[in-house]
Amino acid sequence: MEQFRSQNGTAIGIFASATANQSVALGYQLQATKEYTVSLGNDFIKRQITNMAAGTEDTDGVNVLQLKGANAEILIEANNYTDNKTAEIVTTVNNYTDQKAAETLNSANNYTDQKADETLTSANNYTNQKTSETLTSANDYTKSQVAQKATARQEGDRKTLQKANDYTDSKLSGLGNKVTNLDKRIDRNRKTGRYRHFRRNGHDGDSNGGRKTAELRYGDGGLSRSGRCRCRFQITHQRIVGGKN
Repeated sequence: MEQFRSQNGTAIGIFASATANQSVALGYQLQATKEYTVSLGNDFIKRQITNMAAGTEDTDGVNVLQLKGANAEILIEANNYTDNKTAEIVTTVNNYTDQKAAETLNSANNYTDQKADETLTSANNYTNQKTSETLTSANDYTKSQVAQKATARQEGDRKTLQKANDYTDSKLSGLGNKVTNLDKRIDRNRKTGRYRHFRRNGHDGDSNGGRKTAELRYGDGGLSRSGRCRCRFQITHQRIVGGKN
């Protein structure tokens, strides 16, 4: 049985080799190339250690059962730690989110309230301005219409008065001509001593041999309620008997 080992190395098995210091190679063609190690195989051959008791000391080996239990405990601890940390993170995140949401909502409400107040103030100012402009325009229009109507009425009154005056002047002019002609006729009768029969207000004149004269008097007139001119005329008679008034 050929074995290869270094000083202080142990090789057990055919073609076993323990070339590292304080190394141990156990089995066929096993190689121990690292100091202070026990090799159960080589680069191509791998072996298990079976029927191994659970380790008790810090330097003891650990079997699969111990490893599973340890892994389960580690997993439970890791899960608990993860759950706790996750809960803490979720709580922190929720608190932060709630705080930021409250701040955002408060800021949004304040901004909305501010903009609503500004909008309402602007709308009120615009309404007041337009109301004032409309009222001023309406008042100006009303005043203009009233002034135009007053001017038109005054012009109409002036024209009506002018027409009335022109009509009165025309009638007075014609009446004056008639009076002038009557005076001339009376003067002629007076001079000639002739008596002329005429009627006044439906009554015959005196024909008892005397002379009768007529006198027409007209006084100042005035304006009636309708704006037309009225004049007062009065015709009086003088009776002349025996050449005396």
